[in-house]
Amino acid sequence: PVCSASGNSGSISLKRSPRGFRLACSNGGRDGCQFVVWLPSAARDISVDGHSEESINAQSQSVCQSCSNPNKLIRKLKFIWKMGSVPPHYDRELITCIICDDQLKRDMDIRIPSANQVQPRRTGSARGGRG
Repeated sequence: PVCSASGNSGSISLKRSPRGFRLACSNGGRDGCQFVVWLPSAARDISVDGHSEESINAQSQSVCQSCSNPNKLIRKLKFIWKMGSVPPHYDRELITCIICDDQLKRDMDIRIPSANQVQPRRTGSARGGRG
C-alpha cells in the first residue's frame, strides 16, 4: 500500500530488525516519513500473504476486500506465533488484515497512526540530545 502521510508518495513495506517486525514507509529514515507500526513480538515470523506479485489482484484472497480500493490494494499479513505466546483463541498461524482486524489490534496492542499523526522528521541545525 501507499503511505498516506501528508504529501508522502512512499509505499508501506514489512521490515525486520533486531527489535522485531514493523511496517514502515519506504520514504522513512533520519529525515523522512516517520510512519511505523510495530507488530507483535509474540510472532515468530510475519510475511506478506501471497506467493508472487503477479498473482495478486483485487479479487485475491491475499487482499483485504474491506480496506482495498481500485487505487490501493491492501495485502494481508501472515503471522506464525511463538508457542504459548498468544491467547488460546488464536491458531498457530493467522492470515489477516491488521488495518481492520480490531480483535488482533486490541489483543496484541497494535497501534496504527492516522495520517495526521505522521510527520516527516525535521532536523535542525541545533545540536542536542545524544552525547
